[in-house]
Amino acid sequence: MVLNCHVNEAALVLPKNVTVTAVFVFGDSIVDPAEEFGVKESVPAYLDPKTQLQDLLTCVSFASGAAGYDPLTAKTANVIAMSGQLELFKECIKKIKGAVGEERAATIISKAIYIVCTGSNDISNTYFSTPFRRPHYDINGYAEFNACYANQFLQDLYGLGARRIGLYGLPPIGCVPSQRTIGGGKNRDCYEAGNQLAIAYNTMLSGVIDSLKAVYTLPNTKLIFFDIYYPLLSIIQNPAKYGKISLSSLTFNKRVIFT
Repeated sequence: MVLNCHVNEAALVLPKNVTVTAVFVFGDSIVDPAEEFGVKESVPAYLDPKTQLQDLLTCVSFASGAAGYDPLTAKTANVIAMSGQLELFKECIKKIKGAVGEERAATIISKAIYIVCTGSNDISNTYFSTPFRRPHYDINGYAEFNACYANQFLQDLYGLGARRIGLYGLPPIGCVPSQRTIGGGKNRDCYEAGNQLAIAYNTMLSGVIDSLKAVYTLPNTKLIFFDIYYPLLSIIQNPAKYGKISLSSLTFNKRVIFT
């Protein structure tokens, strides 16, 4: 799998012999339309009352806004933690098996793409905004603390049958407006400590993927880390390089290849 980021472009390349049966999303994310994976136009929420059984067979999101790897992040925001999202996925698997049988369910689950995208709220809403973690963890320590939770989540997801997993890294969270206001000084520059923690996170998360790839070597297993930090930072630091950008048209070119 390869990720290339460019402004105002979106493209997905899958080999002709590769089939994506479904897309399942975890974390706090809103992903691009699932039609790029050849599945469906959008990703419905699992808990949406309008979500139908057919949606569970093709594409559904378990993500909960304001969640994070740190259990405290979801607890303080009163949202569904990563562990809770896994429980919902287990429930979903039972429904899929009940609808199509064990054999087809196993195919859907093993050939699906799993997107995991979270962590920014750990930085902005927990580490720097509450007094609970900083007395006990420096930046590298907190990144390592949450990487352990990420590692366990991915192992549990794999244990439920996931084989194609894409783990998104963190963006330059110190450059979002709230963090500029909190730590950017009178000029509202990017909050350097927030960005340093994001970089530390990404280093740890990338290491988690590398370690799991060495362990999970079954055929058709693909574990990928997406580093979105530097493409986004480039846009922030060099806007003129990318021309005029409207928020409604800001997308990223994704060339995702499974072999």
